[in-house]
Amino acid sequence: MLIEIYDIHQVVFSRVSADIATAHTFGMQTITKHRPKYTFMSINKEEHKLMDTFLKDKKVHWFDFPPTS
Repeated sequence: MLIEIYDIHQVVFSRVSADIATAHTFGMQTITKHRPKYTFMSINKEEHKLMDTFLKDKKVHWFDFPPTS
C-alpha cells in the first residue's frame, strides 16, 4: 500500500504514552485528506521515534492517543 505524503491529513498513534515502557508494540491510524482511514497495528515500539522524526520533517500533523502527559 502506498499513501502519498501530500495526501495525509493526520496520523494518530495509539498505545504510546503510559504503557510504552511495558508495551512492545503500538498502533497507528493514518487519515487521508479524502477521509479514508488506514490502521496499522503491532508496530514495533522502536519504530515510534523514527516515525515521529519522519512526520515532523514532513510537517505532517500527528498526535499520540491518549495524549502523553
